[in-house]
Amino acid sequence: MAETKTKAMSLREKLMRIQVELKAPKNLYNSFGKYKYRNAEGIQEALKPMEKTYNVTTILTDEMIELSGRVYVKAIATIMDCETEEMISTTAYAREADAKKGMDEAQVTGATSSYARKYALNALYLLDDTKDVVINPGRTYSVNIFEYVGVGRLSSGIYTQGIMCFRNTVQ
Repeated sequence: MAETKTKAMSLREKLMRIQVELKAPKNLYNSFGKYKYRNAEGIQEALKPMEKTYNVTTILTDEMIELSGRVYVKAIATIMDCETEEMISTTAYAREADAKKGMDEAQVTGATSSYARKYALNALYLLDDTKDVVINPGRTYSVNIFEYVGVGRLSSGIYTQGIMCFRNTVQ
C-alpha cells in the first residue's frame, strides 16, 4: 500500500516525509568531552527502512580538494528516486587536520570523510546537530548560518576546525 502512495509522490515530497519521520538518535557517547553524538553510519542505518518505504536511495561520494594550500574532503549526499532517477544533493566540506595524535594520514583522511559525510547527511535530512558542541571557556568557536534552498529551511552548521559549507542542488 505504501508503494502505491509513493508512485504519485515527487522526490521533494518523499524527501519532506523522510525529513519529518527520520529518527536518528545520538547513540554514541564521547567520554572525554562528555556529550552524546551520532555518526554517518547511524544516520544511514536509520534511513534504510524509509528508503524501502519511499523507493529512494541515498548515495554518498567524496572528493579531495585543495583550497589555499589546505586539503578538504568534499562530501556529497544525494537522495535518488528509484522510479524517476531524479536527485537532490547536499554538499559539506571538512578540512583535514595537519596531524592528529595517534593517527596515520589515511586515518586522518577517513575521519575527515566521515565528518563531512555526517554533515552532508545532516543537511539533506535536516538533522539538527547544534547540541553536539560542548562550550569550553577560552576556546574559539564559529557559527555560520546556511540556507538550504532546495528545502527552504535555515539551519546552522557548527565547525571548530575549518570551514563548513552546505549547498543544495537539484539534478
